[in-house]
Amino acid sequence: MSVNNKSRPGAFFAYAAGPATSEIINRATAELNDGAVVYVVTWEQLRVSGKIVVNAVCKAIDEAAIFCADITSLNHNVMFELGYAIAQNKRIWLCYDPTFTASATNFEQLKILTTVGYAKYSNSYDIVRQFLADRPYEDLESTIFRDVIEPNLPSTQEETLLYLKSRHNTQASVALSNKIDRAATAAGVPLIIDDPTETTVEPLAWYGQHVYAAAGVVCHFVSPAREGALLHNARYALVSGLAHGMHRPLLMLAEGNFSVPIDYRDLLKQYQTASEAERYFDAWIVGILSGARQRGLSQKTFVATVEMARELNSLRIGEFIAENEAERLRNEYFIETSAYRDALEGRQTIFVGRKGAGKSANLIKLADAFAADRRNLVCVIKPIAYDFQGVVSLLKMCRDADIKGYKVFGNS
Repeated sequence: MSVNNKSRPGAFFAYAAGPATSEIINRATAELNDGAVVYVVTWEQLRVSGKIVVNAVCKAIDEAAIFCADITSLNHNVMFELGYAIAQNKRIWLCYDPTFTASATNFEQLKILTTVGYAKYSNSYDIVRQFLADRPYEDLESTIFRDVIEPNLPSTQEETLLYLKSRHNTQASVALSNKIDRAATAAGVPLIIDDPTETTVEPLAWYGQHVYAAAGVVCHFVSPAREGALLHNARYALVSGLAHGMHRPLLMLAEGNFSVPIDYRDLLKQYQTASEAERYFDAWIVGILSGARQRGLSQKTFVATVEMARELNSLRIGEFIAENEAERLRNEYFIETSAYRDALEGRQTIFVGRKGAGKSANLIKLADAFAADRRNLVCVIKPIAYDFQGVVSLLKMCRDADIKGYKVFGNS
């Protein structure tokens, strides 16, 4: 069934499978179709036999002017489709049933969508009434992409590798982090990391900006049996949909017996061991980063033509994590402090402070300052998951070899 209808705007409705939800949505869409304002198609009405499901669903979203979704359960299929619809500049209309006690709490904790409006319902009549009251068919140009993401897109931006790290420092997460860091460094491509253990949830605009600039996106899902899996995987499903909608190379990795959402079963790789996860990454990364520094963004011309008549658009607050913009830090806005000068002169060797206090910024600038003297050999060690055994071994080696004049700066 096609969403196309010349007489009225088409809408696609996404929701989690289930007898009760299907009945409510199907009753609501039937009533809306009996009216004269929109023509709604649900995912259950798509003819997907013999087709790749993700292609059929994305095609239906492409044909629609409005994307409707029930986000009560934060279903991963629905979140992926929502991200895709946002990237495709569709008018979004969301609803959820607050009578389920966990739904409101989960939606608030998800955070990435807290600035997006939604309608509450508990039956089909509520959906119809709210939809007709909101009238999304009358302001089709009011899209999340245009209002939230597009204003944050710079006219030019260097390609990066975006890595959405696992919520937990598992063996596979540690191995992947090391391998991805080495691959990006070897290719000379900046690595942007979304690390749930380091930062709070980034806003939708942040994800949109960095997905748009990415030469490739790696999303590491966690096993549903692990703590925080529901929100973590729902958020990454949405970002994966953004990447797919922006036609960015995408690697989705899932741990263990992950129940693969049918929408993107052909895009997601499941692994049992860290070595298997590394092999999937090795096979995917071939060719993606090569030449990325020389290439411009595929849609650079489009971004350059967007009217950026907002005075604050040129204001950059900077990344929460200093490593994500080390070059700008070195060359543009590092300010020397007494702590930095003390370390430079050998009076201070350990930095202790809360996140965002400037420890990593000082470390980056100190490494540059010492490396400027050709007599110095500077080695920056970045342990993964608090693994300091390598640092201890290095100190022991220096002591045993009777190496003189070395300095160690600790960043905690």
